[in-house]
Amino acid sequence: MSNSTQRSSSPALSLENFLRSSEDEKTREALNAALSLIDSFKDYGYVRIASSPAFEDLVAASQLQQTLENNDIKAIMDIFPLKEPDDDSPLVSIGLKTGRRKGPTLEIVPGPALATENKVSFWIRGANSSSIIIKLLEERFVVRDEYKVFTIIASYVAEENPLEGLTSLVVESLKLSNIVKEDITFSLYKWKSLPVCYSVAYTAVPYFVGLTAFPEKVCNFFKENKLEIDESTTIKDLMQRSDSDTLVEMIKSLITYLTEVTRRADRDPSEILDRGVELNEDVLKERRLPKILVHGFKQASFVFLSVSDLSLYHVAALPALSYYFYRAEELYLKNVRYASRELPNALLAPKVMSHGGRKVSVLSLDERPPAPTLLYRMVRDFGMAREPGHLVVFKVGKINYLPFDALRRSGADMERTVKRALEEGWKVEGGSLVVEDEKGERIRKLLLS
Repeated sequence: MSNSTQRSSSPALSLENFLRSSEDEKTREALNAALSLIDSFKDYGYVRIASSPAFEDLVAASQLQQTLENNDIKAIMDIFPLKEPDDDSPLVSIGLKTGRRKGPTLEIVPGPALATENKVSFWIRGANSSSIIIKLLEERFVVRDEYKVFTIIASYVAEENPLEGLTSLVVESLKLSNIVKEDITFSLYKWKSLPVCYSVAYTAVPYFVGLTAFPEKVCNFFKENKLEIDESTTIKDLMQRSDSDTLVEMIKSLITYLTEVTRRADRDPSEILDRGVELNEDVLKERRLPKILVHGFKQASFVFLSVSDLSLYHVAALPALSYYFYRAEELYLKNVRYASRELPNALLAPKVMSHGGRKVSVLSLDERPPAPTLLYRMVRDFGMAREPGHLVVFKVGKINYLPFDALRRSGADMERTVKRALEEGWKVEGGSLVVEDEKGERIRKLLLS
């Protein structure tokens, strides 16, 4: 029976058991203190949740909110920097460090574990905020499988392998519930239903610059490599052929292409073909999960990542309302088409500013990107801004867009940087900080000072 109706995680999958072999005594003490705080929320009857604007933190905040509400604990979400909680309420802060407060505080943020009378800081190495929240909640509540599914998505967005670390426990519990299975999966858009030329053309990550949004170019590329793949051939067709050489050669040719046209030299087949996590399709309608998940969690993660640019509240609504997020794919495809027009030229001559180990690349574009967050991931996949301290800004005329995701992946202090930006007149638009700055002086002042 699924743990949508009862707690089904085995003791072997408990957070306490996980910590017994992988963390120190202080972390176990912090776990007990964190669980005591969660117990106190029942007495208060309510809790505030403060989340950073990073995708995986927003997913974690939503998973927490939905689970507490399902257990008659009112949970109010405040998304930084749009809204901040008061000083007196019990608080769970996700991805944000907190100062001294009157109300009891549970802080889920990277750093050493710490438990004091009124505040607990809790984190686990090799985890993300979503997997930590889910495993904490499972110690005290029933957690719906539909919410847990989004921990896998958060893991891929956080550039982690969901079959490793704490997220692997979430995967195991979903396997016990017959929600997911481990299987060979492709990181190509709608690979189970679209012809492979279309699937490759509309894949954002990996980013096939030069082929993106042009299925006919992909087909021509296969012909040039002497592969028997036409505009109607699907990956399933290739898998069902008695001779599997075509599928193998297709993957090799795509990896070779990526290596030749991008700034990354570390390309390998796992970017396209992976031992990953698949949704069991028979639960799709029963659980009202989004259809895009049928095609694999890895590429679906980038479809949902684009929702950040509708608004941060759209991301926070994903675990509860994911079935209805038809606009996620619409926005994703708009950005893929946009990237095919705009990114090749922008990547040729970025404006680069640097100081004290920090670097900013400003990419000039002709039109506003439909999804700056997803566009940043495509740029990152291309090979730019993968090293710590390197940020990417998109410039359209005088207007500059800095995705929150770029701040998080660069290792910058997001909270401090965002607060300074707002003080200096930047604004929040969707998943980005936005400023008018024709010469780059305000960017330099904020990011390189």
